[in-house]
Amino acid sequence: YISVTGVQTCALPILNNPDLFSAAAILSAAPVELDALDENAVRESDHPFLRRLWGMAENAGGWARFRDSDENVWRLMNDRRHDLPRLLFASGEEDELVRDDLRRFRAHAEATGIPATFFEIPNLGHEWRFWDQAIERALPFLFGNADD
Repeated sequence: YISVTGVQTCALPILNNPDLFSAAAILSAAPVELDALDENAVRESDHPFLRRLWGMAENAGGWARFRDSDENVWRLMNDRRHDLPRLLFASGEEDELVRDDLRRFRAHAEATGIPATFFEIPNLGHEWRFWDQAIERALPFLFGNADD
């Protein structure tokens, strides 16, 4: 399974059906630690990503329901870490949309034993040049031909 999209879209099939996948590559997306975010700060933010999160929370019936729902990929990955397939996360080193969240998730995954491999490609952001290179690196991982 390979996905270049929002983390909910790419991770939920894996989290809900881990027995169907032997590996997954998640490119330019990162779980967000919703429990660490302040509801009021998210609601009042002008940042496009946080505006999107707030819209998702409204659609779920409020911040608490959203945070406790299956949209909370960080929590689901943590809770289901023993059932997950091998995961590969990657971003461009200059990808301001996901880089910091992915670095936080990497530290969490390494500390808690979530079966994930991570890499960043220098000098690239949220762009086609990154995805072209990342897909080339992800394919051996997905087909079991690399330790990456």
